[in-house]
Amino acid sequence: MNTSDKEILSEAAEDSGSPEAEATRVREILKTAQTLAAKKRLSAARLAVAQQKKEPQKGKVITLDPLQARRTLATILQKHPESTQEFTLAARKGKELSDSDVLSMLEDLRELGIYDPEADTETNK
Repeated sequence: MNTSDKEILSEAAEDSGSPEAEATRVREILKTAQTLAAKKRLSAARLAVAQQKKEPQKGKVITLDPLQARRTLATILQKHPESTQEFTLAARKGKELSDSDVLSMLEDLRELGIYDPEADTETNK
């Protein structure tokens, strides 16, 4: 910690020849890593899109008005009390939940195969 910048640069020159050349080499390594990470994210996104095309129902977003969403959640939790084990006491009673919390819980239940928004829409017509 007490080493001066001049001493560090002198040591770097001894080890690699030129601190500027070493900095350039490290920047190239970081740039390559950044490019590879971006390609990996792109590949994962493409895979997710392909999966979505195979199973379009799986990625459907539930769109219910907040009141209907709360009723639906309450009905599901009454019919499937075993599913409440994962939810907090407040969630089970439907209190202190934001609208987005309710919709998120319905999405989770849909992913678990407990809730089918299509069937729910048909019964509410």
